[in-house]
This record gives sequence, C-alpha cells and structure tokens, in this order.
Amino acid sequence: MNRLHRSRYITLLITLMTLGSVGGGAAYGETSAVSAQIAVRQTAAVGVGPITLGDIARIRGDDAGGLAALVIREGGDRDASAVTLEDVRAALQEAGVNPAAVTLTGYVACELVRQEEPADAPLAAVAHTASANPTGHAIAAVPVDPVVVQPTLPDQIRAALAAAAGVEPAALIVDWTQRDEATLMGPDMNHMEQAIELVQERLNARPRVLLRPTRDATAAPIELRPTLRQRARAAVLTRAVRRGDLIPADSIELAEVVVPIDARPLSRAEDLVGQRAARALGVGEPVERRDLEVPLLIRRGELITVEATAGSLIIRTVARAMSDGGDGEVVRLRNEGTREEYTATVAARRLARVEVTQD
Repeated sequence: MNRLHRSRYITLLITLMTLGSVGGGAAYGETSAVSAQIAVRQTAAVGVGPITLGDIARIRGDDAGGLAALVIREGGDRDASAVTLEDVRAALQEAGVNPAAVTLTGYVACELVRQEEPADAPLAAVAHTASANPTGHAIAAVPVDPVVVQPTLPDQIRAALAAAAGVEPAALIVDWTQRDEATLMGPDMNHMEQAIELVQERLNARPRVLLRPTRDATAAPIELRPTLRQRARAAVLTRAVRRGDLIPADSIELAEVVVPIDARPLSRAEDLVGQRAARALGVGEPVERRDLEVPLLIRRGELITVEATAGSLIIRTVARAMSDGGDGEVVRLRNEGTREEYTATVAARRLARVEVTQD
C-alpha cells in the first residue's frame, strides 16, 4: 500500500457538472421539467427475487411509483454483488425513459446485501415482476440519446480522498453519517462549483472534509466527517495465536479484508512465518508489522562489532551495546576504552554500522 500524503492542506478544485438535462427532447409528454430525482443508495438489502429501482435508490417526483417498479436485475442473477449507475442507465433506456426527465445522483454503485426470502417468496415474486411500467403513460416510449451520468459529488470526494490516501478509488469505502448523507443529497449540491479541502496533516480514518463554494467567498464552508476504510488483500490467521507465541506457516492464509484507511496489514505469508506475536491475535484478523515482535539482533550488554564508514574507508571496532535492537533499529553503544557513548544502526547479528560525516 502506498504511503499517505502528508501535506498540511490538500485542496482539489472539483467542477461539478449538472446532472440533469441531457439531450433536447421533451420529457414525459409536453414538458422538459425534471419529473423524477433518483439517488442511488450505497447499500441495499435484497432477496432472491428481481431487483427494482426502488430497492436500490430513493426516488422523488410525480412518477416515483412507476420508476420504483422498474426491474434493474432479474431474480436469477444471484452472483451479482452490486448494481451500478450503468445498470440503472441501461434499464431506464430500455424502458423508454427520456433521460431529460430524470436526475441521477447518489453513488456510482449500490452494494447488494443478500438476505433470505420468507416462505411465501414465490407469491411476492409474482407481484414484484408484474410489470416494469405499471402506469403505462408515466414512462413514455420516445427516442432517446444515451444517458450521460456525470460523477456525483460523493464520488468526486471519494476520488479526492483516495488520491490523498494513495489507494485506488475502488478500494476505498467511505461511510457517511446520516447528516452528511442528507447534505450531499441536497438539491443544490450537484449544481455548484465546490473546492474540496482535506484539513489535516495526515489522512486518518475520520478526516475533516470542507466544501467551499468557489463562486461565493462569503458562504460558510460545509464540514463533513466521513469514516474511511479500505479493501485490501492481507495475510490473516486461521487459528488464534497467543502473545509471545511463534506463528506457524500452516496458520496463515491470504484473504480480502476491510481495514481502516490508516491500517497497513502485511500482504505476504512469509512476513509472518516464524515471527513472534507481540499481542494476542484472533482468527481471521489481519496482521500488521506492529503486531509482531522485532527479532533482537543485538542485546544489551553484548560486545558487538561496529563498522564505521567514511567514504570508501571502513573501520571496524568493538563496542558494548547499551540497548536492545532489531534489524534497522538504532542502538546505543559504548566505547569500552574511552567510555564514550554513541549510536549506530543494527545491520546483522552482533553487527552495527555508523556513517562518519566528512567535513
């Protein structure tokens, strides 16, 4: 995983495109006014039956009832894990909905959470699939241009956060509070230019995001406080390990996990094999470097070899270790002749190196 950016302010100017009218045709008969607003949810609980637009989105407008019954995916598609804006766009176009008649907002993809159907599911399924357009006149079959979906404000904030965190946008999970979600879904939010400002030195699991209207310097910024997580492939344990125990090779597997944005789980099994746990680790838990004890290569009180480098010249001497140290760590050493103390970097078992600066 990439290192996080550490600048004091990360300011990205995002020009938000209007998500409304596309094409010049009239919508729903004689008017070109928006008849429905469709806001795709982040997650939706669905059963084994068909997935409708009402299942995965909030719909407002005169034709909300007809649009809510529009089937996005058939019931047989049990392997689907998400419904995307592309799926919604295709279903609207197939049903003959004029793109100028709807405003699409919300999330680029709605994650599907499968749940068991009740015993009378067949009857519910029959009613569910009766018609994709029960109102008939509400969804008029008119020639349409392809629906163009511009990135929504939540998606643009996600892209800014992903860039700051050094992760792919698809791997980033942004959990909004109820208040923040209501703010982002406001009718005016997708029709203005906003400056997205991340206010902190190091992006953590709950950053402060400020939205500043760029065309109104007097307007107060809007503060959002999302929670950030990320999907990652990591080495996890197949059985619990107690603190101080060695981690055997047969207790490690690689798996897809979701962790806080500032977590750094180890991604290779060989990074864990034979290491000693610094704390108790549970089954399925991703392991970070800090969860492992650093093997000591130098122990306090030992006489060790010190290599002092000055340009191409290497001088070897002996010193007594005044502190413990693992690979790459800095230890305190003492010259037994002069009793002078200094520091060096651990390089191997009973070996430390120090670089002499030449004036």
